[in-house]
Amino acid sequence: MSISPNLSLAIIRDPLVVEVNCPLVEAIAQMQAVQVSCELGATAVAKIEAAGRASCVLVVERGQLVGILTDRHILRLSFEPGWAETLTVAAVMQSPVSTLQEDCLTNFGAIAWVFQETNMRHLPILDRQGKLMGLLTQEGLLHGAEPTDLLRMRSVAEVMTTQVSTVLATTPLAEVIQCLTERQVGSVVVTEATEATVPVVPIGLITERDLVQCRALNLDPELYQAREVMNPLPFFARPRDSLWSIQQLIDRHGTHQVVVVDDHQNLCGIITATDLIRAVNPLELYRWAETLQQRVTNLEAAVTSRTQELQRVSHLQQRILDSTHFAIISIDPTGLIQTFNRGAAAMLGYDPEEIVGKQTPLLFHDPAEVAAIAEELSQTLQRPVSATIEVFQILCIKEGEQDREWTYITQAGDRKTVRLSLAPLQDADGQILGIAGIAQDMTQRKTYEDQLQATNLALARATRLKDEFLANMSHELRTPLNAILGMAEALKEEVYGPLQERQYRSVQTIEASGHHLLALINDILDLAKIEADRLEFHCEATAIADLCESSLVFVRHQAQEKQIRLHTDISAYLPKLFIDERRIRQVLINLLSNAIKFTPPQGTVSLEVSLKAIPSEATDALPRYELDFRVRDTGIGITPDNLTRLFQPFVQVDSDLNRQYSGTGLGLALVKKLVELHGGTVQVTSQLGVGSCFSFRLPCHNLLNNPQWSLELNTELPPDKPHPTAANPLDLAVVPPDLQGCRVLLTEDNEANILTTARYLTARGCQVIIARNGQEAIDLLLVERPDIILMDVQMPVLDGLTAIQCIRKLGDRQLAQTPIIAVTALVMPGDAEKCLAAGADNYLAKPMRLKQLTALIQETLALQEPL
Repeated sequence: MSISPNLSLAIIRDPLVVEVNCPLVEAIAQMQAVQVSCELGATAVAKIEAAGRASCVLVVERGQLVGILTDRHILRLSFEPGWAETLTVAAVMQSPVSTLQEDCLTNFGAIAWVFQETNMRHLPILDRQGKLMGLLTQEGLLHGAEPTDLLRMRSVAEVMTTQVSTVLATTPLAEVIQCLTERQVGSVVVTEATEATVPVVPIGLITERDLVQCRALNLDPELYQAREVMNPLPFFARPRDSLWSIQQLIDRHGTHQVVVVDDHQNLCGIITATDLIRAVNPLELYRWAETLQQRVTNLEAAVTSRTQELQRVSHLQQRILDSTHFAIISIDPTGLIQTFNRGAAAMLGYDPEEIVGKQTPLLFHDPAEVAAIAEELSQTLQRPVSATIEVFQILCIKEGEQDREWTYITQAGDRKTVRLSLAPLQDADGQILGIAGIAQDMTQRKTYEDQLQATNLALARATRLKDEFLANMSHELRTPLNAILGMAEALKEEVYGPLQERQYRSVQTIEASGHHLLALINDILDLAKIEADRLEFHCEATAIADLCESSLVFVRHQAQEKQIRLHTDISAYLPKLFIDERRIRQVLINLLSNAIKFTPPQGTVSLEVSLKAIPSEATDALPRYELDFRVRDTGIGITPDNLTRLFQPFVQVDSDLNRQYSGTGLGLALVKKLVELHGGTVQVTSQLGVGSCFSFRLPCHNLLNNPQWSLELNTELPPDKPHPTAANPLDLAVVPPDLQGCRVLLTEDNEANILTTARYLTARGCQVIIARNGQEAIDLLLVERPDIILMDVQMPVLDGLTAIQCIRKLGDRQLAQTPIIAVTALVMPGDAEKCLAAGADNYLAKPMRLKQLTALIQETLALQEPL
């Protein structure tokens, strides 16, 4: 007969073991602090095993069992300080010790007889070679045994111990120790003081183990009472209960003894696992064995039936596994493949018969990849990890479910990228049975991803090239514009002599055309900045009436030339908005310019601004507010088909070769993006031949609560009085004081710009020195020692930024600190910061106004003068 399955599970496979010369104090510490690690899955068996291991330790010498040390052996010793440190286990252990042979585990009656005769709670188990293989406790024996008829019929009152040792809750701990050692009992019941001597009501229980724990904690037995170390009664029984119920209680909770009380909670006795074993006589045990044999026969028949059913289920599971195109592979704890479905065979090209039970997944994994993962795990775990099946066991079992990409190598040698999901296979008790993996072929998808990545890189390169093109275009267009606008400005100021009226008008036309071209360039660059998410905003509280009036200034001349009447209807009491005033002015100028451009002479263009309240969906919430801007015209109108195309970049409704209206088609696209970046919306309505209305709304967030969205009212002027006309910002530059005698080193490689700037500065009294690249500027600086340097950035031989850095590193401190103004046509985001970081004192973008240049020279020189 084989070992009873239940009894085999109840054996503690790794009992606590110490050497014979181990210090007693170390053995006690291990008994109290041991962490249970067993093969049992059931909670009840784990508790039984924990109790057994914590109450005894097996003593060995050169691998052979020589004795046993229990709580009772330790308790018989004194609690005097220092006794445990001076003794070894050999001084207090029991030797020889009663043991069980492995062969005896098939005879339940024989085991029960040994427990009865030896009066022991722990029996070590030896194999046929005499080596220690485990430990069996009384509780484990009861757990492994099925309840007999005798246990069902007999009651607790028949076998319980009525002579119970009791102590009062106020009894000193030293007296409790004396009671246990003198009477040789395993526990005492703690009771409260009562007037009557009997019966008594139990309130707790103190066992030998509790007192050993007190010794481990170095508690003074004279200072502690029974109440402070007792265990409150967690389990109790009635005299009329069956022994079977006590067996279940001991089995379920791993306790060794149960207190018996009557209906009034008075103490009747104690029943232990030893009492239960003694209650079952050998004859009854043999009868139980015969019954067990019959049950085994019945069980074998049931197993045969169940096996057939499992075979049917297994066949169904295999059909399910083969129905998917995913590769499903499982391995056992040793790494051998147990499951290899049809999807795996199709993916890898192997026949399941040559794989299952014979190979590990290392057969089709890339060895270099497995070795790399092993090296990674070695560094993480700080221990060597071999490039074997251990890699998968660590990834899955120790680190949880895994989902990552791997490389499979098919039988034909082809490489495939797969997405492999690993998960541990566990039984009902949590024991690891193996690892399951589901692999999806990602080769084609990986190819698509690589193609997409290549496309993204190409797009990124195209974007970078576009940015470079825009920067270069800005430089190439602004450089000649700088000369055109500079020369026109100098002519208007009559720097080169007085002009006739026709000449003056011609110069005005040149200047206006130049500024128009500059506006188109700025629109293109602004749109590029928005698309690159690099447009910077500088928001501040802005008065709406002033914003509208300053916008109208830019278009009044255009309206007068076409005899178009400008009409405004701006509400008198409008809140200030927290916006970028320059960007919203740009929006208004674009809309007003378009309205004037597409309105025939004698027409009307109006600008209307009002505050709109938007009711909230919540009944108790305050309404939201928006500022509504409307630009109406009596122009040509737009067809419904063309309305949807208005806000697309580089698109014009009038796009024929013979179109009547000029422009790049960027204005409305820029309007839409700027408004949306402010959190607003843009709309348009139009009727062909009647006119159009372009409107946009800007939100007034938390108008009543947020101080940034102030409710300051424009009450400086009466509602019916028009606001004063602001000066054109293009004419705001003030001619600086005379620069007579100022030595300027002009570093520029464009001859037109050299001529324009040099003539203007000369007319202002400057002495101009010309350098056509950065190296010439450094050489002339050492000789001419100018007062200030105008440094272009893009130049041959040596660029401006490098030249500035070289000047700042000169050994001559005075020359190294010469003021430098960087002048460049590069106006992309970050260009100004690059110039200042290189060492420039100021920065000026082309095309520049010459008045602005002279003012900046004066300002820079003033900052250099000592206070």
